[in-house]
Amino acid sequence: MYFFGCTVNLFYVIFSLEGFKCPKTNCKGGLLIIVEMINKLPWHKKLKVLRVIYGWGQRQASEECLTDKKNYWLWEKGISYPRSSSRKAIARAYGLKVEHIF
Repeated sequence: MYFFGCTVNLFYVIFSLEGFKCPKTNCKGGLLIIVEMINKLPWHKKLKVLRVIYGWGQRQASEECLTDKKNYWLWEKGISYPRSSSRKAIARAYGLKVEHIF
């Protein structure tokens, strides 16, 4: 994916950008703004951002997160909070640490 003229892994940029610089151009300013904005989102909004970035619908996201579509919808809306095992499954599905989402 191209971002500010650089090829970057968006998940790396979003969740582990601290001190990140593009190896090709050393740019980082605009990326930090995006990371800061996403890190300030509540956990359930991060779920939606991740799902959209992956290009998944709620059905596919629910399957990847080992739950049903209704539970995933409730989580994404912030109506219910996933239990510990579900939080681990969500993090695994998106290739992140639990603390980066929750």
